[in-house]
Amino acid sequence: MLWGNSFRGARSMFYTGTKCMRGAGTEARSAAAQGDARRDSLGLTVEDWILALLAYGSGRVWGKTRLQKALFILDRLEEKYGADFVPAEFKPHVYGPFSPDAAEALKRLEERGLIKITYREGAFEEPVALIEAANDEALRRGEAVLEKLKAYTAWDDIEARMSFALRAPLPELLWYVYDLWPEYTENSLIKGKVKIWKKRKLRKRLFPVRILR
Repeated sequence: MLWGNSFRGARSMFYTGTKCMRGAGTEARSAAAQGDARRDSLGLTVEDWILALLAYGSGRVWGKTRLQKALFILDRLEEKYGADFVPAEFKPHVYGPFSPDAAEALKRLEERGLIKITYREGAFEEPVALIEAANDEALRRGEAVLEKLKAYTAWDDIEARMSFALRAPLPELLWYVYDLWPEYTENSLIKGKVKIWKKRKLRKRLFPVRILR
């Protein structure tokens, strides 16, 4: 799938009024559920969300940190709609919110041959992962998930957050997350860097912090 709406278009989506979620169940997450059996209110697994992000990103996502933050801000839609989204638990980690569930899901997808991960030079003095769909099956599955998501009135918000998470410069994505959910930054090793990035870009914002909520 191509990027869909432009970066500017994604910004405008954040301004849409609150809509009621249709077709979403109300059952809570089960802490005992594991792996593929664990699903959100939309009936999707963490693997489904990862494949959807890959399909939306034309078959690739740059960086595990970016992927984690993308899943996190999608999961935070629960705050707006009152329904479970990404069925993963997040905790404070060295780069902000991190989900072991998502890390395991990524590993399972790689083991199944649906994705491939290579490493390139990164911004934090360590390699950054290039996560790619390994074959047409992975893209078909991701596209199928996107089609399912489009059936919900939350789709505008879902697409806007996908676009922002995959297209924004990583420093900008990080400081938005850090600003909105500071409780997930207590173990961060880059809070100082994030503050510097924020000061430098404050006057050039494309996505005012208030509209992510």
